[in-house]
Amino acid sequence: MSEHESSGVFPKGQSERAPESQPESQPERKPREPEYIDPALENEPLIAVLPKLQTSGVAEPHSIRMIDKKSHTYDWRFNRYDPENTAGVFAHDVDTVMAQMTKKWGSEAMALRYLLRGPDGRFLKKTPRVNKSGVEWLESIGYTVVLRTLLVDIDTPGHREWTPEDQIAFDRLEQDRPPSLRDAGMYTTGRGWRVVQPMSNDVPIDQAEDHIRSYMLQLERDGIQVDWACRDWPHVFRMPRTFRPKKGKRYDADFLVRP
Repeated sequence: MSEHESSGVFPKGQSERAPESQPESQPERKPREPEYIDPALENEPLIAVLPKLQTSGVAEPHSIRMIDKKSHTYDWRFNRYDPENTAGVFAHDVDTVMAQMTKKWGSEAMALRYLLRGPDGRFLKKTPRVNKSGVEWLESIGYTVVLRTLLVDIDTPGHREWTPEDQIAFDRLEQDRPPSLRDAGMYTTGRGWRVVQPMSNDVPIDQAEDHIRSYMLQLERDGIQVDWACRDWPHVFRMPRTFRPKKGKRYDADFLVRP
């Protein structure tokens, strides 16, 4: 028998084994490329709107989501419930303030104060909801969260239903407009009203609450008692023309701006 031929006999304690197959390498999963707003709208007052209040937002990867107490991923650039996006985060349309505020929404529709700029510095065409814990991760992948709209709630006295006196006072204020409301939009809510003040420049999101507080103080100096509970920048605000599922009916208010 030549030294190159097999005897079919193996040393004691050994057995013939098929060569182990190597696992196939999986192709790298890539997120969707960002889509940007129409350049013609880049310098317009813009706002993003959620379809409903209970909408998942971007958070720190693998952090616990309050609604189900489970660890999740939150990358909206992947499809909902993919391994990279188990929380099901998705993005929401960005459009001009006037278009969004005058649209008749078929849902409860909640406005965001902030927008996202993509890696090339332009505003995204669609913006996901963002939680405070997600900002650092977004920045690490090249996205920037910026404050672009000041929204503030004002309640009727005692948060009561509107009275004829409340309506008269509101109409007078809307007509006479102190300096803090001169360039703002306004609309009534079920038990108060809301201020919508677009901003001409970005405010870094880590400075957002200082700017919100400053504007709220300006309103109070003009004799307007604001709701301080809404000063956190992630706070969302119901739009003026919406359907309210809990009440089973619509609420439609005019968006009031100076010509």
